[in-house]
Amino acid sequence: MKKQTERTIYLVALISGVLSLYLNYTLLPVIMVFLGLAYLTLGWHLLNPEKERRFDFVYFWTSFSFAWAFLTLIFNFYEWSLLRWFQYASILFLVLAMILMSEIKRIKEKGIVEIFIKTMLLVALVVFSMIVD
Repeated sequence: MKKQTERTIYLVALISGVLSLYLNYTLLPVIMVFLGLAYLTLGWHLLNPEKERRFDFVYFWTSFSFAWAFLTLIFNFYEWSLLRWFQYASILFLVLAMILMSEIKRIKEKGIVEIFIKTMLLVALVVFSMIVD
């Protein structure tokens, strides 16, 4: 149930991010705001694949980076100032999250690999938003 919820949140946010690059619907940034807040509040709980509920900085940083990437896509939608800085910071945060995930001894665990791939997709989306801009 937890994995399905996280996958649904991620998929809806990713689709909203891609659509926001091409369509000018006001609902798309609103969806990304709520899903970014969901990653900020529930991200550690949703991304942590282990049964034990101890705090792990890697999952916190990854959920923060996801929320930052969605915020960057909102900045891109409205073409606000400081957009380039947010894009660079977003790429830096996501790459740092991938480095932190690669340092985990349990990298071959299915949940970690899935989060790693999701992070790479977000990096690609932010880079694509820089190219389209």
